[in-house]
Amino acid sequence: MLISRPVTFAPCFSLVLALLLASPASAMPFGIMFESDANNIGGSELAFNTYQTFNDILDANATSSTFSDINVNAPFSTTGITWDGSQFIVMFESDANNIGGSELAFNTYQTFNDILDANATSSTFSDINVNAPFSTTGLFIEPTIGVPEPASAWLMMLAMAGLWRARKKAVGAW
Repeated sequence: MLISRPVTFAPCFSLVLALLLASPASAMPFGIMFESDANNIGGSELAFNTYQTFNDILDANATSSTFSDINVNAPFSTTGITWDGSQFIVMFESDANNIGGSELAFNTYQTFNDILDANATSSTFSDINVNAPFSTTGLFIEPTIGVPEPASAWLMMLAMAGLWRARKKAVGAW
């Protein structure tokens, strides 16, 4: 007579489910950078508002608001900000139509607090020439879609094979 013990994965599943339920997916808050139209001194020229959701932006429900000490020089305006995974990059565009090499400037900052404190890590110009009827209005990093690594897929298949074998062994069919 063969005695079979069912293999259950309930404790493992429950743990995973508990972890998923205990740590809800947290979306990154939205941020909007505002620049004064008047050429003000640093500390009152750039403002940053934070919003928890897109609907908060639509409802003008800012979570926080703060000013930066960055002084945007008179012939320039801020036109974009992004995070490249290691630093913030702020883009400035000349208000006048200049030739390439003096029209777009980029400052990098290690942290958001460095932006607030006007503590740039580097500053450089781009050779891009923005043609007269145009101006820049944003700076972004193109998102990439991750593809599972072959090693991860092999490990998952190995784990599934081990579970299948354990199940077969438990019911005595091996």
